Formats: sequence, structure tokens, C-alpha cells
Amino acid sequence: MPSIKHHIPSVTDNTCWQLGKGDQINFWTDSWVGDPLVDLLDIPRHSHALLQAKVAHFIANDHWLIPHSITSSYPNLVPLLNSVTIPISKANDELRWIHSDSGEFIILKVFDVNVHHPKTPVIKEVLWKPPLYNWVKCNTDGSALGSPGLASCGGIFRDYTATFLGGFSINIGNSYALHAELIGVMSAIEIAHSKGWNNLWIESDSQLVNLAFKSAHIVPWKLRNRWFNCLTLTKTMHFRATHIYREGNCCADRMVALGINVNGFYWWDNVSPSVQGDYISNLMGLPSFRFH
Repeated sequence: MPSIKHHIPSVTDNTCWQLGKGDQINFWTDSWVGDPLVDLLDIPRHSHALLQAKVAHFIANDHWLIPHSITSSYPNLVPLLNSVTIPISKANDELRWIHSDSGEFIILKVFDVNVHHPKTPVIKEVLWKPPLYNWVKCNTDGSALGSPGLASCGGIFRDYTATFLGGFSINIGNSYALHAELIGVMSAIEIAHSKGWNNLWIESDSQLVNLAFKSAHIVPWKLRNRWFNCLTLTKTMHFRATHIYREGNCCADRMVALGINVNGFYWWDNVSPSVQGDYISNLMGLPSFRFH
């Protein structure tokens, strides 16, 4: 029997998904609204492999539930979605032959071909949020160019209106990434205490840093005394520490990069030009996206 592999592009171009549960259809790259949404919305080709969400991820209670960040970026999306009827009775998704009223795909039936779409990562919206009224939030980060290597850390303080209160960058010298991340947090606590910012929210993209607040054994012994001193300072404050994905911690990451080029500690009274773009994005409430 001759191979049908060379017919696959033709098959793909002449089929369309009929929506059922939506758990088999890639929202962005499959044909289910006519042509794939990546083509209809002119999404750059290099991004296609990252777009793995299923149609089912955007349906709730038989209605479309599309994040505002997506509809604002693609205003033509909503009319396209409204052209597709969401079935109340959730059957399986079906691949249909567009040149047949019945939609039956005879070639697949004859050759007993099963269409398997690869599992794709989920797109997660990451949003930086300002603190509560009368609180100060400091996003911190740290890194090292090696293990050990040239290390730096930094942080950015903002109030409940997301207004910039100041920031710091520190060139640590030869050290490790965990040391840099912890020094960034400790510096933020010490600075906040010195300025009388007693309602303090620390946010970091390091899971280890957040675990260190629960178990000091994570903290390298050379830093442990300073760490305990900072924990004592937090007991005089209203204090919280949380994790954020790195995609939402861009401002702090920029402050770290600035630390490589300073001598010791540097305090920023104004937003550095290299931080300005991410700072404005946070100020406007614009999300970032994490692919996993």
C-alpha cells in the first residue's frame, strides 16, 4: 500500500475541527474558526510553538472567558469567537472534512489514522500587583554570573499607587546566586526599617528565599546572623513575603543588572532609564505571560 504521508499537508489544509468539549483543539494553531487564529490575528510564527492552550481553557459555563489582556491585544478575536457556537451538550471534538456536508473524513477512516496533537504548555498570565493602602512593596532579586561568580542584587520600593519610592543595586563581588538573593531581601528589610516603612511586603521570584523565612537552615551560615537580625526587625513590622514568577519581577531583575556596574551599594532616587519600560508596564497593570 503506498504511503499517505505526503498527503498530510493536503489533509491539514482541508479539515476543520467541530467544537465539542474543546479539550482536543489547540486554541491558537488548530483550524476551528475557519483558519487558525495565529493566521487570522497575524501572530508571529516564532511564537506559534509556545501557544499550547486548548479551547476548553477559555470556556466557562458555556460562555467564552477570554482574559482582558488577550482581547485588548487582539480586538478582532471576540467577533471570531462569537461566530462559533459552544455546544451545551459536550460531545468529543471532531475533525471534519470541509468539502463534505456530512464532514466525514473518509481518508482517515480507510487508513485507520488517528490524529494525535502534541501536548502543549499552558499560557499563564503573570501580573504584578501593588500593595494595600499604606503598605510598601519591595520586589527583590539577585544573581551570579557563575557558581561562584560576579554577583549582584537589587530591589525596587513602590507604594499602593505603584509610585516609585526608591530602589537599590548592590555589587556583591564574587559570590553565589542564593547569597545574592538573600542579601537583596535582607537589604530591603534593613532599608525599610531605617525609613520607617513598617508595613512591608517583600516579593521575590526565588522559592528558596521564601522557604528561608520558614526554615533558616536554608540560609548559608555566613549570612545567618544577619538573617536572624532581619527576622527580628520584621517582628516590629506588619510584614509579609511572597513569591512571584520571574516574568512579573522584571523591575527587580533590571535593578540587579545595574548592580554589576556600581561600586558596592547604590541608591536610586529616580527610576533608571533601563527600568523605565517595565516600571510603566507595572504601573499600567499590563500582564506578562509565562509558558509552561
